[in-house]
Amino acid sequence: MNPIARKQKKSGIGTFLLVAVVMALVFGAALKLRPAIEAKWHATTSTTTSSTSGQTVTAAQTAFIKKMAAPAKRVYQLNHQVLPSIVVAQAILESNWGKSELYQQANNPFGMKGSYNGSSKAFPTAEYIDGKKK
Repeated sequence: MNPIARKQKKSGIGTFLLVAVVMALVFGAALKLRPAIEAKWHATTSTTTSSTSGQTVTAAQTAFIKKMAAPAKRVYQLNHQVLPSIVVAQAILESNWGKSELYQQANNPFGMKGSYNGSSKAFPTAEYIDGKKK
């Protein structure tokens, strides 16, 4: 083997070993820090305050989210069309966190029109622009 090829081979092995050692150190540190990172993650995700609005989420609102999320996830896993988070957000907006008459009486969080098993329910609606009924 010529001296240049030997030097390149030696240099390549050294670089490989250096990269392997650095990766092992990073991986080892990550394993050691994982419990602390998970604890911090759970502490921040289990708080009851929304960071964007500053409003407190009640137990009833959390229950509504869970109720809407379960079927939204199932449908998304079947067709991958609408993200569950979008479905839940829309249900919150349209049903006022499940407090609307339509949701309470007809289990309809989205204001969808139609009939179920041959029956339907009518709800009067109004449009408002700039706070004025149209």
